[in-house]
Amino acid sequence: MIENQSDIKDVLKGSSATTNPLARTSCVILQPIDESNYKKTIEKSVPFNLIEKRLTKEEVKKLKEIYNGVSPQVWGITDTKRTKVSYKDMQVGDVVLFNKSKNYFAKGVVTFKAVSEKLSEDLWGTLEFKNIYFIGWIESINISNIMMNEVIDIEKMSSNYDYPLFGVRVLKEKQSQAALDFLDIENTNPFVEVSANEFEEAVRLNIEGSLDTSTNSKGRVEQRYLRNKLFGKRLFEKCACCGFDYPVTQLYAAHIKKRKFCNVEEKLDTRIVMPMCKYGCDVMFEDGYIGVEAGKFKKLKNNSLTLTTRIEELVSAIEGKQCSYWTSDTKSYFEWHKEFHENK
Repeated sequence: MIENQSDIKDVLKGSSATTNPLARTSCVILQPIDESNYKKTIEKSVPFNLIEKRLTKEEVKKLKEIYNGVSPQVWGITDTKRTKVSYKDMQVGDVVLFNKSKNYFAKGVVTFKAVSEKLSEDLWGTLEFKNIYFIGWIESINISNIMMNEVIDIEKMSSNYDYPLFGVRVLKEKQSQAALDFLDIENTNPFVEVSANEFEEAVRLNIEGSLDTSTNSKGRVEQRYLRNKLFGKRLFEKCACCGFDYPVTQLYAAHIKKRKFCNVEEKLDTRIVMPMCKYGCDVMFEDGYIGVEAGKFKKLKNNSLTLTTRIEELVSAIEGKQCSYWTSDTKSYFEWHKEFHENK
């Protein structure tokens, strides 16, 4: 049942990974903004028909894969000697903190980089901001300059933290870690790919326990690989259950057959997971309110569950929908799920 099983085993034969792939971490970028430009390309997303005119076909193809049909948010920085270094230091997956009026008010994640004077001109009316980066997962924050300046002053060299941010700044590793800890963001680059051999080693060394609650690094490696398989580098994806589009941060890589009952062979099968949203679908499937039979979602006969009016409404909205993750290869997992919950 393992996808590309022979390839994995050939790679792994006689080998043992010694490094943790999740050590490849994010840096933090401090980005001052011009409010007018921010409104143009962050508060409002940029349509792809405008981007297509100015970037290469390959760049546009990659962006469309990442954004999965959703218009991206875009920022650009100038091309001075100092900002060139900052732009070079930026990596996909780095966390951006946007700053205005001595306050950090929003954060996001770098998803893609491209250099284009023409796109800069189209977006902001000047060639000046040609060093462009695309952003995802924008969220509001509220942190004063004083507070952030103190957090990133690792050596505690300053006695006055009330100073503004002059120009874009990419923090060093220790400063980035301090900022991410303060923001309560896990320092694991969301775009880092985990290899097949790293995945198998994690599975074999982390046989017991739930990936959702596991705090050890091997569990995170396993979960990252499964999420990479489901979502790739896309920022948005459909829930397998309700069919609505969500940011992938709001989707679980949910096991069809409960992971704790899987043998190693099944854990290595990347088809054992499907995307389930955090807005009810994951709980309904995990707890056994719904299952899949002959490729369609159905209400399960589970006498151990209490049905409220709202749960009945949610189940009814899903019942009868086609499940695109039901195949001849996954059929046995769905059958296990149905039998497990109906025989409680």
